Amino acid sequence: MRCREKIKLTARTVLAIGCIWCLFNLSTLAVGLELIGSGIVSSPSRSARGLSLSPDLKSVYGTGIQDRWLVKIDLASQKVVATADLTQVDPEAYGKAVWVDSQGDVWAPLTEPILAVYSADLQLKASYDLSAYGVVAPEGAVVSVDGEVYVTDRKGRGGVYKFRVEDGKLVPATEWGTNGHVSVGNDLRQPGLSPDGDLLVGSFGGSGVYLINAADGEIKVLNETIREPFHLVADASGRIYVAHYGRYDVAVSVLKNDGSIEMTWRPADLQMQTETAGIAVSADGSVLCVLDQRTGQGGVVRIFKAKND
Repeated sequence: MRCREKIKLTARTVLAIGCIWCLFNLSTLAVGLELIGSGIVSSPSRSARGLSLSPDLKSVYGTGIQDRWLVKIDLASQKVVATADLTQVDPEAYGKAVWVDSQGDVWAPLTEPILAVYSADLQLKASYDLSAYGVVAPEGAVVSVDGEVYVTDRKGRGGVYKFRVEDGKLVPATEWGTNGHVSVGNDLRQPGLSPDGDLLVGSFGGSGVYLINAADGEIKVLNETIREPFHLVADASGRIYVAHYGRYDVAVSVLKNDGSIEMTWRPADLQMQTETAGIAVSADGSVLCVLDQRTGQGGVVRIFKAKND
């Protein structure tokens, strides 16, 4: 109990620091973007990864790696309103990413490797041991509206695994790919879903963005040349937003649904100070959230109002 209270206090403290800092940050934004808020995902100088919006667009979720927590930030107040201590799942667990499904449940791949599931207010609902299926280092997870669970693995066999939950257990979707596994790319990190429910992945260890069919695991190359795609999300029109972790020429690329590049945003366009470690977008493309991994104030999520013609 004391540990949980300490985490809540620390998260709210660093958020307050971040909000004060944002009042003085007057950097020029990209045309078509308006900064409407921000929040703090991790403690000062500690890393944060992954972002996901709630279905009602009232909250955004992220994970602090070294802090070993999940946070829920209310978009209206820009305050941390809930936290989860990941060490309650496993004492050695660190967070890597986060995904909010269509029902509002929060899915978080952990380092052990474990996939944890939380309610919207970050109460633990379930956890699944992924090592039994050969997953070594889960880096991202997404869940379709039909409850299909996809997990990327940066080590071991690599690629993507597909599961479903049956009778409270996570089981492989053996009809997909090769016994529930598809090999693609190099060092996959945080995937996304297309409007049709197919999987979007990027080859972070090289280049390339791929679409993997949800029914059979067939792979389609969308863009072979885009470098270091780290986190991918899509809006309802099919636009694909790609966060580039570790690139300092481009922070985010926006692709058309055929994979061609529509626009790019530089780090300065988004007020980025460090690596772009997560991205989230509303279905209509009007709300864009981008995660600045490790500033002096902590991992900062910036919330923009975007114009999409």
